[in-house]
Amino acid sequence: MFLSRTSWVTRTRLLFRRIFRADPSAHAAALGVAIGLYVSCLPIVGQTVLAFIIALFVRANKAVAALMANWHVPFLFFLLHWAWQAQIGMWLMGEPMSFDKAYAIIRRIDFSGVSAFLRSTLTLKDAFVACVFGGQIVGIPASILAYFLIRRAATAFHDRRHANRARLAILRHRRKAEEKPL
Repeated sequence: MFLSRTSWVTRTRLLFRRIFRADPSAHAAALGVAIGLYVSCLPIVGQTVLAFIIALFVRANKAVAALMANWHVPFLFFLLHWAWQAQIGMWLMGEPMSFDKAYAIIRRIDFSGVSAFLRSTLTLKDAFVACVFGGQIVGIPASILAYFLIRRAATAFHDRRHANRARLAILRHRRKAEEKPL
């Protein structure tokens, strides 16, 4: 079943295993998650490319950064995500935004032509500034928290994997010793 709990739990577990196996450095994996999470809070187009470029310069896991930059896109969660950020930004700027005000801003957008569209989207400047400001308020703490949580999880994963490999190497060595004829 598509929405069964076990399939999502299994997929999430496999995703984290791929993330942790992709780079032996727990720091690089955690930094990639943090960069991708921060970039996903920016209301811009090209989040994947931006996350990849930042990860390239700071030597983070590039694949993880690009993946985390778009974690909300498949579910169309980004609309709610950006609306929430705009709400936080407007509240911090001293202009709380009600649902009616947001709906009125969206209704003003004119799709009749390119020039009309560009003129109507200029009225969205305040909402965009609020979304950027709210994105910083949401993105920075979320990225810092994600970095430390993922780094701890990646370190534990690598330690457990190293211990298992060492144990298997000892078992293989014992089997070979037992199989040798005297």
